[in-house]
Amino acid sequence: MSQDRFILSAFDLNLWCSILENRFAVDDLEALQAIIDRDIDADPNFIGFYNIEPNELKAINQRFDVGFDPDTLAPPEIEVWLEREPKGAPYAISRISFTLASSCR
Repeated sequence: MSQDRFILSAFDLNLWCSILENRFAVDDLEALQAIIDRDIDADPNFIGFYNIEPNELKAINQRFDVGFDPDTLAPPEIEVWLEREPKGAPYAISRISFTLASSCR
């Protein structure tokens, strides 16, 4: 069975950068879509960024055994984002591209 890879990021709104990331595999895309309650017709390939609420993060951690807990860092103001890992580019290169694009705003 094919596994899709996703990245959870804790994005610090004061520093304007990701302070914690965790990559994980998803063997059931429909289960992930059900957790974050997104309309499959709007983004069937999961190519967008999704702001994850605390109850959604808890469900993702439980269902996919992720262990992502940004609260241990005690950041003042963060958002948790979910994105699909880009295919074809190694993880580190895709993260550098994201960071550079974010810092240019």
